[in-house]
Amino acid sequence: AARMRSPPSPDVGCYAALVEAWAVSGDAGALREARGVFARLEERRRKKARSGGAEASVSLRPDTGLYNALLLAHSKADVRAINRGGGRRNGIGGARDDNDDDDDHDDDDDDDD
Repeated sequence: AARMRSPPSPDVGCYAALVEAWAVSGDAGALREARGVFARLEERRRKKARSGGAEASVSLRPDTGLYNALLLAHSKADVRAINRGGGRRNGIGGARDDNDDDDDHDDDDDDDD
């Protein structure tokens, strides 16, 4: 009798790739989807840890690649919001104030006085 093998389980690298794919997708709901992927990873990790799968929960531990993908998703969402005129969004980034033109000094070089 042939034994059925279970399908492979995604590790943190798979989740990071999915978060990054959402980040660069340009989709209006990309940040929400990317955060949802992260939430599913965390839930899966908690379930594995509760069921005694310590080594499985290690393969699902968020790493630098996943956090960088999340940061990318947030930054892309902020850029899209700024480009639409939305200003600050999600507590990160923000648009320049129209009065903030870094021209607070007098450009006239009247040192001849």
